[in-house]
Amino acid sequence: MRQLTENEKQLLEKLVQLKQSARLEELQVATLLRKELNCFALKWNIETNKTLVFYSIRNINSKEINWDALRKSYFQVADFLYFVEELEKENFVKIQTLSFEIKNDNERMLYDREKYKYDKDNDRFWIENEDIIALCSVDAQHKVFIDFVDYLEKYANKVVYPLPLLEDFVKNKYKTIEQRNFEKQLEENNNHHIEQIERSDSHHKEQMDANNVWQEKQINKTNWSLFISAMAVLFSVIVPLLVNKCASPAKIEDSQLKEIKEAIIQSKTIVPDSIVVKQLDTLNVKGILPSENINLNKTCK
Repeated sequence: MRQLTENEKQLLEKLVQLKQSARLEELQVATLLRKELNCFALKWNIETNKTLVFYSIRNINSKEINWDALRKSYFQVADFLYFVEELEKENFVKIQTLSFEIKNDNERMLYDREKYKYDKDNDRFWIENEDIIALCSVDAQHKVFIDFVDYLEKYANKVVYPLPLLEDFVKNKYKTIEQRNFEKQLEENNNHHIEQIERSDSHHKEQMDANNVWQEKQINKTNWSLFISAMAVLFSVIVPLLVNKCASPAKIEDSQLKEIKEAIIQSKTIVPDSIVVKQLDTLNVKGILPSENINLNKTCK
């Protein structure tokens, strides 16, 4: 079902209320339409010239005729009957036919028959109030020549019967069963999606927490390892110092010094076991040239 106007919603509420209060006579289209009209009366003709006539009575407080309001009455009638037809197609209502049919022109009129009486021959309305009958002053008529009168002829003596589907529709803030099911499914899917996101966030948070705990443990282990290593290095430096400081000086005997001295001297002295003499079988003789007298007084040129 499409989105409804406020006037349409009010009409649907009215139909449901009339059914629930068992007021069948007020569910007649002619009665409903008459109460919806702003004009005083409505008459239609289905003969050759199909005509709609809207009547307006004189307003005591104003001498001017409100022609705009009178002309708008046609649109009220059209909107109402088209809406009834739409409700029937949507299976919200069923149209029930009364046992009688419209047979004369006097029945082709919509006005408050409990208060007024229509004089067809003179086209006048009379006020009936107990024993008093007075002429009702009709100051304007608006005629529309249109085949829309066929709708009036079709629905005027019909009853609009609201089906349980319409009652459910009004009760659930003008939402059909299909629309509510769709919204419910949409909400369930949305909730499921939110749960999945929350579950994923929770799992991610748990993993992050577990990772942080593991990192903290690893950092603690590393710190302890560094501390132990530092202590080992510190002990390796301090302990020998303490031992050297606490130990008494070593004493060397004279005999030991003598032995050390002899060992040093012996390591620096080389004593050959034998001398090897090489004998030559031949004698090398080197020739001697005669000497030349050198005159020292001779001047070199």
